[in-house]
Amino acid sequence: PSKNSRRSSRIALHALCRRSGLFTSLRRENRLRKSPNLLARQRQLARLAEKVAPAAASNCSSGVAHVLLIDDDELVRETLGAALVQAGYAVTLANDGRQGLKLFRNEPADIVITDVVMPDGEGIGVLIELTNGFPEVPIIVMSGHPANSALYLDIAKKLGARRTLSKPFEPEAILLAVEELLRESGDRTT
Repeated sequence: PSKNSRRSSRIALHALCRRSGLFTSLRRENRLRKSPNLLARQRQLARLAEKVAPAAASNCSSGVAHVLLIDDDELVRETLGAALVQAGYAVTLANDGRQGLKLFRNEPADIVITDVVMPDGEGIGVLIELTNGFPEVPIIVMSGHPANSALYLDIAKKLGARRTLSKPFEPEAILLAVEELLRESGDRTT
């Protein structure tokens, strides 16, 4: 399977796990890493992945709105990615600004969601490059920086971010922002 279909399968899998209540226990076990039940959970996830892989792959090629999500925090990235997939969007994940820009150049998204503070490729740099090169693409900027979150988000707004969100927030907040921006730009096809 291609890298994108594996990524889509993983996102769809997380959406299923979240709905079934497995997501919370996996997150707890992921932190502990030495849980005796981890191997059993991994096997259960592998079986679920086999079931959702075809559906996730068809979701990416079916003409739904495409969201590029850039965040260096894996838990945030996968939680938001799962919520977006569950809402019917095709989602591409990137773990830093540099990877996000590369993915966008290869396959432009209908909307981009980016964190501000990341180790390799800041979100502000992503915002500047995308607003200069692709001004029609709506960008949502989020920040959870403990000291300067409000400042970063204010700067992002002035540089062209259509929406800003301060972490932590519920996944519903991002879904609402995505839906509003896509409706404004007329790109939502689902």
